[in-house]
Amino acid sequence: MLLASQLIPMLKESGQSMMIKPDAVANIAFDLVNTLDLKPEQYLVDHTTEEFLEKAKKALQVSEEEQKKNKEIAARVEESKAKQAEANSVYTKVQADNALQDNIRQTAIALDRHGQEWARLKTAAIKAEVSPDHLPTPGNMDEIMMKAMEIVKSIEAAPSGKEGGSLDDMVKQMGIDPAQAVQLLQQAMGGGQ
Repeated sequence: MLLASQLIPMLKESGQSMMIKPDAVANIAFDLVNTLDLKPEQYLVDHTTEEFLEKAKKALQVSEEEQKKNKEIAARVEESKAKQAEANSVYTKVQADNALQDNIRQTAIALDRHGQEWARLKTAAIKAEVSPDHLPTPGNMDEIMMKAMEIVKSIEAAPSGKEGGSLDDMVKQMGIDPAQAVQLLQQAMGGGQ
């Protein structure tokens, strides 16, 4: 029984099925029925005829072809998975690059608006004949951007769903007055007045 249940499947799985005679399983079945003191011809087809040997040979070939096809399909599935993982990686990188480009564009627009607003304020002050000592001057953009980044990072780092944790509270914890934070963000976005 060891021969039928372990050795033949092991030979097939290892690709050595050419060692197995087409009538091997039939011979094992015939011998097993004989061992049980039964008459094999009452239960089994005569496995010594040419017709049986031909059918067994064809069945073995079909089984080998199916195994080969299954291996090819499995290889294609693995290749497809690898290609999909690579495509996902490229897609994620493209999304990150697009987000970075969008952030750069938005920052450039905010900086441009910031400069335009200060130029407008300066022009209005000159028209109003404000002395040069009292002309408005723009805030340091690097300092404004740093404060804005601190605010955004603290919001991102804050645990979600925190009870009573308002934006004002988070900004106060940073040592910034909420009204000043709003003003800094408006300046950074180009809408400060």
